[in-house]
Amino acid sequence: MKRLILTMVSLCPLAALWLVPMPVGAASTAAAPPTPLHPYAAVRADDPTRPAAVPLDYVITPTGYFHPSCVQFVEPSEEIDADGSILRADGTRRLLTPCAYPRFTPAGVRIEANRASDALDRTVPPAARATESATDAPLLTTYDGYLAYITALLKTGVNEMTGYLTVPPNPVKQTDQTVYLFPGLERYQDVVSILQPVLGWDASGTSSDHSWTETPWNCCRAGTTYYGPSITVQSGDVIYGSMKLTAKGVWTIAGTDTSNSALPTVTLKTKDSQVFDWVFGSALETYGVNECSQLPAGPINFDVILVYVGGKELTSPPWTVNSGGSAGCKDTSDTIVSPTEQTID
Repeated sequence: MKRLILTMVSLCPLAALWLVPMPVGAASTAAAPPTPLHPYAAVRADDPTRPAAVPLDYVITPTGYFHPSCVQFVEPSEEIDADGSILRADGTRRLLTPCAYPRFTPAGVRIEANRASDALDRTVPPAARATESATDAPLLTTYDGYLAYITALLKTGVNEMTGYLTVPPNPVKQTDQTVYLFPGLERYQDVVSILQPVLGWDASGTSSDHSWTETPWNCCRAGTTYYGPSITVQSGDVIYGSMKLTAKGVWTIAGTDTSNSALPTVTLKTKDSQVFDWVFGSALETYGVNECSQLPAGPINFDVILVYVGGKELTSPPWTVNSGGSAGCKDTSDTIVSPTEQTID
């Protein structure tokens, strides 16, 4: 069986944004890094699952809808500093203009850019989420957001998480839908940041590019979401993903296609002191999906999921199957197979 490797490691992305060089010890005249093919899709006016509150000039990311100026690319040689600026390898910085636009959760709930901390849609307890969705963004036939996810709430923060995800078959019906699969780390309360190595279907939203890609993401300091390079992978490949904290408070989020050694490991480094005590073993998130045939067929396998606290493996994380949006499709049920294996089917 082919395997794709996802990795997140701690260290201190439409890149059409104003970049202001900020010297650190010396003035910087270095140009901004080139913008890659972006792994996010534009919002479509004809998408029946788009919440009405989301503007048409926004884009789709693994943490909801953002204005393009608030989505930033980070080179592998760079790292996101604690203040949200981007530190280059030569010690100079790219100082980003603060995000001036609100973002929206997959359910359409507005979050202002200047909030000190963010309550991401997944952090809302199920009972509260049902009320919030009913009042702020009525659900459609198929919920546009998190359809399935398994989490473990810990008493302390983790310092590493690794696991394998097998790339599922392509959706039978290929329109302009976006599907995300990932493990992740965040804080249960007062969320400032979430770490995710993300497997995305048609993530760039281009009909000529129906494919699976692996991209590391970090959201949402000061309303901005950051992403690293992407690789295109194939159904049946196995991705090894990881999030790991290093000695200087820097997380490295990484993804490796273990089935194709010709592809590079993609990484994103971010300096973050947040306590990551909420672990996502597996998650399925969708945009523009209103038919079951637009989803990849299961089972979708997440295995050898390892969580480390203080450098020691947590042998039995308290995994819980959460209630995501009900799509009425058989491929949206999350199952805990063992302490280290989960499936969506």
